[in-house]
Amino acid sequence: MGFVMQKYIEDLERIEANRDVAEEILVRARLLERCASCREVFDKLGIIHAESDLEPAYRIASAMFRDGDKLVENYDRRAVLDTIKAIAADCAVDCQCMRRGDH
Repeated sequence: MGFVMQKYIEDLERIEANRDVAEEILVRARLLERCASCREVFDKLGIIHAESDLEPAYRIASAMFRDGDKLVENYDRRAVLDTIKAIAADCAVDCQCMRRGDH
């Protein structure tokens, strides 16, 4: 595998890892829920409308970084906060199970 391809794969893995951490923070902040079946996160209550709605998640993330929480210890703070914002902007109000009618 060439250098460029290896770098691309590493970048994708880092993005996915940031996403996993950001999703967990949003769930802990009770802004998103995680489906027990498909594990997808979703905004069941439809409460995220503006960046200010993300303040609880930002506070939790900041505390986790400040306190050296194991979940965030190998992550870049800015990248995780940016990923929280991106997930919230993109998040559906239901999970794939609900969209298929499996719930």
